[in-house]
Amino acid sequence: MSALDRLQKCLQELTDCRQRIIQNVKSNLFFDSASEAIRYCEDIEQITLNDIDVQELGLASKFLFDPKTGIIKFLVDTAQIIDSTLSKAKIALLEFLFLYIQKVRSDIEPYSIKIRDACFTLQHNDEAVVRAASFKPMVAMLDSSVRIIDPNKMHMENIIQRYLDCIFVQSKMNQSVKVMAGILTTLGIIAYRFPEHSKKDCDKLLRVFINKLKDPDHSNAAFKGLHSFLFSFPDLLKKANQEEYVFQCILRSINMVENESHYDIAKTGFDYISDHSNIFGHHYLQQYREVWACLWKCRDHKNNDVRRAAFKSIGEFLKKVAVLLNSNFIGSHEKECVEEVVSKDQQTKDLSIAVRGVGYFAAPAKKFMEEDRLQQLFQDLLKPSAWVVS
Repeated sequence: MSALDRLQKCLQELTDCRQRIIQNVKSNLFFDSASEAIRYCEDIEQITLNDIDVQELGLASKFLFDPKTGIIKFLVDTAQIIDSTLSKAKIALLEFLFLYIQKVRSDIEPYSIKIRDACFTLQHNDEAVVRAASFKPMVAMLDSSVRIIDPNKMHMENIIQRYLDCIFVQSKMNQSVKVMAGILTTLGIIAYRFPEHSKKDCDKLLRVFINKLKDPDHSNAAFKGLHSFLFSFPDLLKKANQEEYVFQCILRSINMVENESHYDIAKTGFDYISDHSNIFGHHYLQQYREVWACLWKCRDHKNNDVRRAAFKSIGEFLKKVAVLLNSNFIGSHEKECVEEVVSKDQQTKDLSIAVRGVGYFAAPAKKFMEEDRLQQLFQDLLKPSAWVVS
């Protein structure tokens, strides 16, 4: 039996499970069918992602999104049936959809409206764990550097308004921390990837992110959503007089690296430093001690994601601060900054950091540093025995 035949068989079995679940929902005697559905959902993922040839994915999509036997039909028809076992099946399908969209990319476009509407149905009718999971396929369709869906066809402005209404109007959509995280993440991504469709609501979106940043339950999601938002609307923070506040949030986040449960938010803080130096660069110079100390500490952090994010931030920090030093008067604060960075560079065993540090800071250092000392720094840098190249 071919992979496509096995996929069709699994989809038919899932359809049979769906029908039995709906028939027995009043008597609540559908545990076995819900358990079977989990297995078929897992089989669908295995077959589609691993067994089907690339040239057959178009036909696989037709089977997966068939209006009578496809996965969307299963999700929509069971949306109002609240059961923990059945929820596992629905979450498995949503996780699969997330991966499948990333695999087929723009070929998902003919089915984008079906997927969007199914996610909306789940978000407004199902239990919290399913509602939270339903944002993943939305994110997969929206968060792409090359657009894989038609924003006009998707009615992007309506999606923004729908999610803003969920925030401002009391409903079960804003009673779950994970569901609110999905809303904030999705709004940030829409603003980032579709700025022309977000411009009308950009001030309102910024207020939402700032307000949620101040709410301990939603601050992490708002922090990530705002990071995406600022790619498209970098000037709004200053206009709203929120630049200093957000930078303090960044400082707090990158100092959370000692707590494993906060690694993700610390990484986002480093992403702010590397991605948004055009907004916060002058703060890097003003508060270089705290920023540089944290970057330096995390350059060899035990967590790979944190370490990579910190290392990337070091390069952007050095470059931005050097530009500011070159264009500004060198006072005592600026001299201390140069001394601190250059001093640290001579301690590191990472050649790339040292090269960037001394290279970027050579020009501002010349403004006040003795020529003999400056030459010595470069000579030390060029001693091969002093370095271990990573």
